[in-house]
Amino acid sequence: MEPPTTKQPRTKSKQSILPDYQLPPFISDKYPNRLYDEMVILRRVEPFRGTRLDSEPGLANAPTDAQRVNALKIQGRNCDTSSIDVLIILMRVLITFDFLVAEDIPENAAENQFAEAAKRDVGRTLDHDLQLKYEILKMFLGVETLSKDCLNGFDCRHFMFHDKLNTMFLRDFWFYLRMAPSRQEGDENGKIEFRELPPAVFEEINTLRHWDGSCPLQDYLGDVLPRYYLDGELPRLGVRREGIIYYPYIARPRFMRVNYTLASGATGQSFESIRTITLDCETMWEEDGEEDGEEDGEEVRVMVHGRPRTVYVLFAIIRCASSEYSDDIRTYWTTGREIVPVQRNRETAANKGAKPWSIEEPGTFMLFYSRLEAENASEIEARIKSNKGAEYEHRSQSASFSDGDDQMPGEDLPGEDLPGEDLPGDEYLDDEA
Repeated sequence: MEPPTTKQPRTKSKQSILPDYQLPPFISDKYPNRLYDEMVILRRVEPFRGTRLDSEPGLANAPTDAQRVNALKIQGRNCDTSSIDVLIILMRVLITFDFLVAEDIPENAAENQFAEAAKRDVGRTLDHDLQLKYEILKMFLGVETLSKDCLNGFDCRHFMFHDKLNTMFLRDFWFYLRMAPSRQEGDENGKIEFRELPPAVFEEINTLRHWDGSCPLQDYLGDVLPRYYLDGELPRLGVRREGIIYYPYIARPRFMRVNYTLASGATGQSFESIRTITLDCETMWEEDGEEDGEEDGEEVRVMVHGRPRTVYVLFAIIRCASSEYSDDIRTYWTTGREIVPVQRNRETAANKGAKPWSIEEPGTFMLFYSRLEAENASEIEARIKSNKGAEYEHRSQSASFSDGDDQMPGEDLPGEDLPGEDLPGDEYLDDEA
């Protein structure tokens, strides 16, 4: 009998380790018909930091293509991609609220491509996330060759309001409706007609000045959202354009964004005070018509107006980049508790060991709210306020799927072992990598 042979472990040449650049799979394909799991993953899992790169100065002299490719990968994964990471995370949360791209947007348009990218299963394989951001950034920046310098000077606001995204992050955030009651100027008792607001007027009234924290957020909204509605026989001052006076209605948007800038030395409002806000303004909306109004067996949709009290709940805070720090984002459950991410690969104060940032400190922020869709919204609002949720939840350096309130589906992250720092090409990195 021949002696048993010992199986020798296979070794890889450093030059054979090449990046696996491909897009992550869609979450819905990985977890078919598991909508809850999909929602939790969208809200909790973040992409790996960095992006694939095409070229960098100083790497042209790498002895082999493999060394050059891996040196580029190391530089790419050390790129500060916070600006686009924050937007991807925000988009993923919006998708859980059934945020949809407008029906008239072509399938190959940037809006659709970005929305589809956000639905992918990021946070599992580094190379896949690098490829995803590579394609998104090249689409936005319009460059053929992506280098780390391409991101210089761009923060999340540049991408959020990019021309290629059109009104994607504006459309469901408008404070006022496009249709408004109006009358001829100079005829105070004239007939009221509904007209579409001129584009310049619509943009003007929806562009609110920044909140500076000097007053409660609720008071600020009451100040910057003028009550244009007709109040009995005495209409408030409307918006005048080309002989027409418009009295815009508040839109009760699905989402609200409040731009907040707290100056150095100023005293801002507490996190507890901004967790919910309300709108109590004249508006109009569609409802099903009465049964006697049905035609051909179909219900009739009619426009009604009134002053419903609408509750909004905070679901995200973005701290906008400055000369001292990068963009960052925190997201929240409806209960007011922070959603602790499964992993945090972006450079933040938290994972550098520094004190976590707060909206009570100087900076520029964007506060995002969703409309509370419930008949007992006021009761839910009271419960939210009674829950003393922290602005920032403590987390360990390596969160797993079982952390927090929800048992996460799938295997632990990351989905594969990442190569070490001794990839071929290390010697070609500059001091900044």
